[in-house]
Amino acid sequence: MRLSPALFILLIIDFTYGQFEEAVDDSVTLFNGTLGVLEANRSVIQNAQFDWSLGWFRLAGLTPRYKRYYLGMLSMNSAIEGAIDWNRWGGLNDLTRYPDQNEWRGSISYSGGIAGYSAIDPLNMQGLSPLRLTLSRANRSYRNRLMLTTTLQKEAFDGVLSVSHRGANEGYYNHTPYHSTSLFAQARFRKGSFRANGFLINTRTNRLSPEAHTEEVWRLTSPKFYSSWGYQNQDRIPFKQKDHRHLQLQSSLELSYNKGLFRMEGMSYRRSLARHNLSYSNAPSPYPTYYKYLPSYFQTQPFKKARLMGLLDLEGGINFERLYRANQESIEARYYLSSDNTIASENTLGFYWEHQEGLNRLSFRIQSQRENVQFFKQLEDLLGATYYLNYDAFNKVRYDLSSPLQKLEGEQIDYSYLIGGNKLFLGLNYQRRFPKWEFSYHFNYSNTQGRRKGLMKYEFEKNDKKVTSGSIGKHHEILFTVNLSPKHDLSFTGTHSQIPYPLHEHWLNPRVLSLVEVPASQVYRRLLLEYRYRYRLVSFDFYGFIGRQRHLFSRQHFYADADLWANLVTQTIYHPTADNKGWFSNITINLTPEIELSATGYGYMNRYRSLGEGSIHFLPTSSGVITPYSMELLSDKLAVASGPSNAFTIGVRYQHPQYWSFTLKAIGLGGTHLEPEWPKYNREFLEELERYTMAKPQQQQLKPLTTLHFLASKSWKTTFGYLQLFISANNILNRVQPIAGYGSSRLIAAKDYAQDLAQSVFSSKTWRSQGLTYFLNLSFKN
Repeated sequence: MRLSPALFILLIIDFTYGQFEEAVDDSVTLFNGTLGVLEANRSVIQNAQFDWSLGWFRLAGLTPRYKRYYLGMLSMNSAIEGAIDWNRWGGLNDLTRYPDQNEWRGSISYSGGIAGYSAIDPLNMQGLSPLRLTLSRANRSYRNRLMLTTTLQKEAFDGVLSVSHRGANEGYYNHTPYHSTSLFAQARFRKGSFRANGFLINTRTNRLSPEAHTEEVWRLTSPKFYSSWGYQNQDRIPFKQKDHRHLQLQSSLELSYNKGLFRMEGMSYRRSLARHNLSYSNAPSPYPTYYKYLPSYFQTQPFKKARLMGLLDLEGGINFERLYRANQESIEARYYLSSDNTIASENTLGFYWEHQEGLNRLSFRIQSQRENVQFFKQLEDLLGATYYLNYDAFNKVRYDLSSPLQKLEGEQIDYSYLIGGNKLFLGLNYQRRFPKWEFSYHFNYSNTQGRRKGLMKYEFEKNDKKVTSGSIGKHHEILFTVNLSPKHDLSFTGTHSQIPYPLHEHWLNPRVLSLVEVPASQVYRRLLLEYRYRYRLVSFDFYGFIGRQRHLFSRQHFYADADLWANLVTQTIYHPTADNKGWFSNITINLTPEIELSATGYGYMNRYRSLGEGSIHFLPTSSGVITPYSMELLSDKLAVASGPSNAFTIGVRYQHPQYWSFTLKAIGLGGTHLEPEWPKYNREFLEELERYTMAKPQQQQLKPLTTLHFLASKSWKTTFGYLQLFISANNILNRVQPIAGYGSSRLIAAKDYAQDLAQSVFSSKTWRSQGLTYFLNLSFKN
């Protein structure tokens, strides 16, 4: 594993945005202590992730699904959908600014995943000011933010109230409003060895997310282009909104004794998510970005013209008056507003015990989690029409065979089903300390049982028969830490993790209710080396890791032949083996008491080491037989799409004794690969495949991104308390370019394969980086 000097000698500051906010707040403490002396410098990785977030950076290529999240001592990860919804506590920055977390493993108090853990414990919250008021201004997702946090203490009782509002009529991208409110309220009792608390979190967020487009669309528009909006009577109508609502109630009881503690905790949680959108049926696409309305389509199809909607102004929005007229002039064509809805409830009960005997420390947790999630699509607005036609007039088939021919506003369409899951989670952590070294072992076990009822999108008929599925997850970690000298620490961590796929990905083909396939659990093995050096004004950290993943998996559903309803196809792709290795390093040098230089570098490589395996399942024939096909995918040596694989930060920080400071940082991101989109096969393709050569797909790599960040802070002590101003300017060079994306393809016949790959209209779709953004924050605390 070789280190590039250009990436290795790089800079990073000790303050991220949150740390700058607390520059004079010495009373704010981190939450629980963590395992091992190497944890003392954990903010180095957190700061780097903040700097590199412009390029959607993921450490070791891992998404949030591989990390365990805790609120109190309860794990928040969903048994059905995998990860958590970040909007669950969005905006409550005063309480969530300093989580106890590790990016690689668990601790004595918290069981981690392959991506570590992140924990916030309101029961042990300390150091909050009696009053903190924050006003912010930005040009990012929201424009304005107001936060108020207050505390009250009387003898053994204390309380915390925190409220936040973030809003914008238009965020960074054109026509993207943002509105979010959050509330946290806690009552706590502490007396002697006994502690108890109860708290409530209530959040609601309505927002729009950035969109991915082909390079052709970006070239014809602006860097702040957003296509999912329309207008009527001079009013703007953004129709691709996401409406999040969360309500969580939680309480805990903790009793400590001279060698440990016992804790019991319960939680009730309700959430909903509505993804709104403009849909169409028996009519041409209303979206100006539709590939048949773009110049590249007319260049390859010179005798075809744009249909009903015409060649539209890309940035002009969709004229809703034309949609109303189209609905009224036709008995079949329909444009309508719909929403894909998720309504979930969750109840969790957990027990935690921690004990220390001499140099040995042991903790054990058990958690029972019950979760139900209802998925359905709903008609919201028929845009002047009296009904929605549940029928494809062109192909002469119904969309939903179990519903009436006509649907009205407020009714459900396409799908409505419930997935329920019961999850038992066990965690065991052991630590043994010696004068010069330390040993730790972490073990997690999860058993998830799921059930499904109702109508999925492509089913023949509604069937209330329960279909069950289950999965087992196991996670082992062994840690050795050696104190070589007062200057040097060395650590080795071996991890073996069996990670089951979320229940929502278990059902093989939604049209066959009785057919359930449990995907083989991912298996992730990793060896991690950590080295830490501290001497006088120099600190150095190095992380090196090598690992292997097995059973990466993806699945999609599509029609093989549009005119035959029965020809729904499920295509499953397995990549048996992928190998990865990488490193992360930081060096910090304090040149003077005021000036600090630092550098951070990161290198990562993750490639498939075996041929992919494809499995295609056509729906049953009249005899009830499912026809499977298999194929071999030439995916070996392709890179696994996992964000930037190379990154660096170089910066300098100046801290004046009069409580003002500034930081200038140069960052670079590169090595971002996009996952190829495997073609969707029909029967003709499979039958004629032997006549054609399956070439390895071309994998796109995005060009590197380099830019500058600037941060500054000034604090004042007044008669009433502390006043602080924080300023952040990101991407000063205003670099706007692709940062992430995915392959784009359509259902193809074998003879069209090469031709389709050559058309730019079927090229990859990418998200682009935001240009110059700023954040101003003025806070008062006493």
